[in-house]
Formats: sequence, C-alpha cells, structure tokens
Amino acid sequence: MIGQIARNLLQKDILIRGGVSLGSIHHEGSMTFGPAMNEAYGIESQWAVYPVVILSDAVAAKAAQFESRRVCVDPHRPHLMMLDYLEPMRVYTPEPAAGKVIWDDPALLIVSHIQNRLIQHRSNQNLYSKAKWREPGAELGHRPAAWSPGRS
Repeated sequence: MIGQIARNLLQKDILIRGGVSLGSIHHEGSMTFGPAMNEAYGIESQWAVYPVVILSDAVAAKAAQFESRRVCVDPHRPHLMMLDYLEPMRVYTPEPAAGKVIWDDPALLIVSHIQNRLIQHRSNQNLYSKAKWREPGAELGHRPAAWSPGRS
C-alpha cells in the first residue's frame, strides 16, 4: 500500500520519505501519539535523507518472513532496510500477459520527472543528490542471500 501511494505521488512529481514501525499508536481527535509513532518519526528524521521509506527492525523482520521483493538493503547505507517502491517498474517488461499490470505510461512519466529533476537541480548539490539517488537505470537496492534485520 505504501509503495502504491509513493508511485502514485511520483507520477505527480511528488517525492516521499518516511519511516515505518510496528507497535502501539493512539488517536485522540487531531492528535496522534505512541511508541510506534515516535519510532517511525525517529527513523524518518535520522535516516530518510533521500526520498525513501526506511523500515524499523521489527517491520523488516516481518517483511523477511514473506520474502518480499520490495524490501531490500538501502544501497547507500547497507545497515538499513528500505521499501523499494520502484521495484515493480524496475523489473517490468512490456510484454502483455493475463493479469499483468501495465506500467508503460506511469513508468515513462516517473522517469521523465526524475530526469527533469536531474537537469533542474544540477547546481544545487542537496537537491541533485536526492534526484541522482533514484536515477533511472541505477541499482536501487539489493537483497543479500542471508539477510537478517538489525542496524549496525
């Protein structure tokens, strides 16, 4: 679900970043608080420098149980696990098949937005590095054969 939201926003040239945790959270009116909220905020503020969704150790361990292709090692910080929300587009092939999602237009739009950011922000190293990090064709992440959750 987070990946789909991220891809939909990317089609509108809106980048997201965040942290995902597992645990208690409480809602009272417009206030949201709790240990899971605090952990997710800490993960986002400390580690999500680039437009990426970083997973807590507990979330990464749960995802590992399901062998999700979309959970991988952050290529720039190998002690972190991230949600690779561009994975469906990275492995996409345009050959038609029953039940297959067609990514042609969304993928082209997202690549176009990223390329435009690379051109526009070449003189601003902070913004350029965020666009370069998700540059089309770059290795977005890898999954080691024997991964176990835990930050170094």
